[in-house]
Amino acid sequence: MAEKRKNTLRFTTDDDLSVQHSLFVQEYLKDFKGGDAAVRAGYSKRSSGPTASRLLQDPRIQAAIAKAVGSMLDKFQITNERVLAEYARMAFSDLGDVIEIGDDGEATVNLALIKNNKDARAAIAEINQSDIKLGKDGDGGVERRTRIKLHDKKGALDALAK
Repeated sequence: MAEKRKNTLRFTTDDDLSVQHSLFVQEYLKDFKGGDAAVRAGYSKRSSGPTASRLLQDPRIQAAIAKAVGSMLDKFQITNERVLAEYARMAFSDLGDVIEIGDDGEATVNLALIKNNKDARAAIAEINQSDIKLGKDGDGGVERRTRIKLHDKKGALDALAK
């Protein structure tokens, strides 16, 4: 008996991936979550985990991901040196770079110091300002309070130590 052959069209991309594989790579690059990328690329939700695992072991898909990540790193000029320098800014930050302590012991945030200090800006995670009304009914004027939160120093030091 003659064998029946199934005629299917298989479209491929420039890097010899099927369109669906290429779509998986694009989706994977969004959040690096294989199962989610598989579903967004059109694979079954029920088997998305094993499918993603299988796809991520394919050398062609690994090469496409590596090529895309390399392009992103080049585009944004992300180098090991820049990443380490940014960690160093956070790890070795000093609150004294952004506050002034008066003779009375009162600490004051000097935003001008922050504006002109790239290292200080890199170390700051958050700045919050609020106006506080003084006096019983707010008739004593307004005092501006500024809170500064620095990035996690220990986390940055740990990252540098690795």
